Amino acid sequence: MAATPGNNGAGPLGLRATAAGPEAQEFAAAGEPLVRLLAVNAAAEYLGVSRATVERLVQRGELPIVKILGSTRYDVEDLKGYIESHRRRNRRRTA
Repeated sequence: MAATPGNNGAGPLGLRATAAGPEAQEFAAAGEPLVRLLAVNAAAEYLGVSRATVERLVQRGELPIVKILGSTRYDVEDLKGYIESHRRRNRRRTA
């Protein structure tokens, strides 16, 4: 992805392709982000909620975190799991 003023080469959710080699190309070709751990703002955007909601989910124990040298990160796989576990089918109403 080409860098444009203001995005520094970052794509949607502020993710930037940083890996190199055939593994990275295969990984990107599968439609998965190259960045596995997201900051709170990117995690909130990924879920389509506010930063406060993400923090509330963590407080309730519904969303796990990864701590790296004092920084809190959110694993994309955990976010996907949260979405899957809260997926609901539409119910048909009967008249």
